[in-house]
Amino acid sequence: MSKQNTDNDVQSYFGMWIALGAGMGVALGAAFDNIALGLALGLAIGTAIGLGQSSSQRGGDEASEDDK
Repeated sequence: MSKQNTDNDVQSYFGMWIALGAGMGVALGAAFDNIALGLALGLAIGTAIGLGQSSSQRGGDEASEDDK
């Protein structure tokens, strides 16, 4: 049951980073007069950070555990 709670926590952090990235992207896009490009870059950065954080919370690379 604790694994299920951990998976839900990881998903909520992933969603949080996407939302923060979108917000920062819109702000940067408004500053550079290109909101569409800013939003796309913000989403990409938020997704990258969210995936990086979620993989580190799950224990990193799961394939490396099989090699041990």
